Amino acid sequence: MQPLISIIIPIFNVQEYIEKCFDSIQEQDMQNEVEIICIDDGSSDKSGIICDKYSKMYKNFKVIHQKNKGVSSARNLGVKISNGKYLAWIDPDDYIDKNWYKKIRPLLEKDIDIIFYDFFEIKNGKKKIKKYLSESKFIDKDVFLNEITLDQRIYNQLWQKVLKKTLMNNIVFPENVTFMEDYAVLDKIALNAKSIYYISTPLYFYRIREKSLTKFNSIKKTVNSYLMAEERYKYLLSKKKNISKLGYLIQALNVCIQYNKIKQEEQIKNKEIYNKCKIEINKNIWYIFISNECSLSIKLKFLLCKMGLLKLALYLKKIIIRRDL
Repeated sequence: MQPLISIIIPIFNVQEYIEKCFDSIQEQDMQNEVEIICIDDGSSDKSGIICDKYSKMYKNFKVIHQKNKGVSSARNLGVKISNGKYLAWIDPDDYIDKNWYKKIRPLLEKDIDIIFYDFFEIKNGKKKIKKYLSESKFIDKDVFLNEITLDQRIYNQLWQKVLKKTLMNNIVFPENVTFMEDYAVLDKIALNAKSIYYISTPLYFYRIREKSLTKFNSIKKTVNSYLMAEERYKYLLSKKKNISKLGYLIQALNVCIQYNKIKQEEQIKNKEIYNKCKIEINKNIWYIFISNECSLSIKLKFLLCKMGLLKLALYLKKIIIRRDL
């Protein structure tokens, strides 16, 4: 019997969290309709051993061990060997609500292409709900595409989505990318969709770890995020989609902010892309200020960037934080 959903979990050195993740999946009333595919991407801790333990305990757990090739490779392999009509994604340091499958199951029977839902963000032990709307409803595809381009209310992370496997025909995660690999494909997946449904309930627990924050805040990652956002904007324009510029302009702003935090030798290496981002911001400053898709605080950051005051603002912020400690 073909499983209804294949849950794909790329795994690398998460022994502290992985059992919580697996247990939250097994708590679901899935009636053998779900297969769990764990791709151990060359973990050097006990993550692989824990995967093997669960595969012996539960028949629907599949484990593949491979040499470390990166998260995109792990995702591609998971898709390739999956048997489900739908694909779901869970990161191994996160976990799902006990009603996750109960909420999703009736929508799968309606043959909806993409389903997404609210989630809890967990940072330093505190939970913060991330909601999109107050009620569940179908979402227009063009609205969805614009929202993921902005990446402020509907996020690009695949763990917030369940999607029909056929939407990924001829779409693969770029294996030269080690960050935001889901961002690189979600717009292309959505373009293939006919129906998108939003569940106004938090069904996922997303854990923000200090290690992840450090990786996110590197200049290389920030620059890559900008380049990917710019490429997506141009790609969707080529598909005749009316997409906001703010998605890639905010990423350009992030480059400028990060540039002002790094050491001088790093600034020299990234001067060219920094100047490009500043030019893009200056060129579009009026577009930014008349936009209703951008908060006042973000507009202020854009203004500080245009006036060349970001470095001073970051310095003053650091002093204020020190005084409050």
